[in-house]
Amino acid sequence: PTIILIKKYSILFFFLAVTLIGFLARPDTVHLQPAAPFLILLLFYFFRHYAPKLLIPYTVLMLLLSIFKETRLVNNRPVDYEDNTQKVIDYVKNNTVKQQEIFLLGAQPQIYFYTNTLPAGKYFVYQLPWYMNIYENNQLAVLQNYPPKFIVYDTTSGVDNIPITSYAPKLIDFTLKNYRPTQTFGNYVVYEKIDL
Repeated sequence: PTIILIKKYSILFFFLAVTLIGFLARPDTVHLQPAAPFLILLLFYFFRHYAPKLLIPYTVLMLLLSIFKETRLVNNRPVDYEDNTQKVIDYVKNNTVKQQEIFLLGAQPQIYFYTNTLPAGKYFVYQLPWYMNIYENNQLAVLQNYPPKFIVYDTTSGVDNIPITSYAPKLIDFTLKNYRPTQTFGNYVVYEKIDL
């Protein structure tokens, strides 16, 4: 019966394997997320066939976990952000209007969502080393043509032990020359445009 079950659910095993490739390349919870639905379904079928007494507790546990995940926003604030990120979100929200353009330099892009702001020039590129090699000049041109009031710079940002200072130096230089620091929240510095 085990071979029959494996054949019956082979498509789930296939998609689980495919989605785990990203996790193997960069093992962290973000890259594990695409595999979660397939793993949950396979576990459900496993319990149904091999441990039916555990099926109901497993199902209840999955429901409770999904409810917990959906209620991670408390008072419209992300629960899993550390204090400095929340302080940046609060500061930007209190000093901008809805849909105002700002620029996040190395900072988490979700901040745009939580602050109801947009990327400068409505242009967004993930600030990863392999993207900045190609798009840094484009991003710089957008900042020059559509300078936002605020730039939020995460000074400790980096990817795979590569600091942002090594893959986005033009963006950092533009920020330091054209903006002045107004607030610091841990590793975040909020810069405001210098009006000439």
